[in-house]
Amino acid sequence: VARGECVDEAAVAAAVRAGHVARAALDVFAPEPLAKDSPLLEHDNIIVTPHLGASTQEAQVKVAVDVCEQIREVLNGGVAHAALNIPSMKAHLIHPVQHLLDIAETLGRVMVQLAEAKIKSVSLVVADVPPAADLAPVITCFSKG
Repeated sequence: VARGECVDEAAVAAAVRAGHVARAALDVFAPEPLAKDSPLLEHDNIIVTPHLGASTQEAQVKVAVDVCEQIREVLNGGVAHAALNIPSMKAHLIHPVQHLLDIAETLGRVMVQLAEAKIKSVSLVVADVPPAADLAPVITCFSKG
């Protein structure tokens, strides 16, 4: 499975306990690290390992080079392609909505501060953009806020 929360961890443990699933192996959990009282740790037929996506020396070198290249790109006026806290935004999509990005982020931050309960959904109405403009960068900045 790809990332945490793709499977119901309690359901996996229950399925192994009931014999519906013979064995399971997982290396990504929601949340990480795996809680010490997780039901996944109660069964000999469930293997859990730490997520090792970039643990080899070669992977570490590639990650370091990637980070340096992205820093150079951003410092030269480009766009970060793999920021950890927001989805990637393509430069050609940003240009038509560039003037809205800061206000969208600020609006998102203000909305969270004013909310009296957990926010379940939001609708954004955006004006002053070309009809064919992709609003994904605006939504990303709003979500980041």
